[in-house]
Amino acid sequence: MKTIERLLNEIQSSVWAKTTMGSKTRSAHEAHPGEYCSEGFLDLVQMDHTRGDVILVDSLRREELGRPWITFLVEIWTRSILGYYVSFGDPSIFRCGRAVASALLPKEPILKHLGVDVSYPIFGLFKRLHADQAKPHRSEAFRRACVRNGIDPDVRKPGPAHLGGHIERLIGTMVGKLRLLPGRRDRTSRRATVTMQRPRLR
Repeated sequence: MKTIERLLNEIQSSVWAKTTMGSKTRSAHEAHPGEYCSEGFLDLVQMDHTRGDVILVDSLRREELGRPWITFLVEIWTRSILGYYVSFGDPSIFRCGRAVASALLPKEPILKHLGVDVSYPIFGLFKRLHADQAKPHRSEAFRRACVRNGIDPDVRKPGPAHLGGHIERLIGTMVGKLRLLPGRRDRTSRRATVTMQRPRLR
């Protein structure tokens, strides 16, 4: 037994990863040559979408509405959330556009509407939008709209998740926070009480 344990411990983590893990988990154990650079604030932004693991309810009748889709934009230089959009529809050109608009505009009005008393001066026109191969991102209409507003729609080549590592990490963190809300999707969850207007995360 000791010999078997010693031999198992001598196996490199990268070898274990290739045989026992999925592509996203395995990527953390592999070397990735090259670098992914941002030259300053608002130079490079990543965008992606995720389905929230929480059930939202109607603010009046408290009826369940379903799981929301959330689009995030993260500013690479500061690792800050630059924009977002929450809806019940699948990712589309319209929802990508609303998320980009959220990134361009000041956050004070929405923070005031939510009753959040903080300063969040993260907004503005950015130079490059880095996204995956999702259909809305490849849409010619969406790409033309970006170019018309001075944004380079840098759709990345098909490949492992590490090519969009910043936004993937943000989504992983936010999905974990959503699971702390009432109405999370698991067998021990309480009844959903979070509305579309007030999905508070701390």
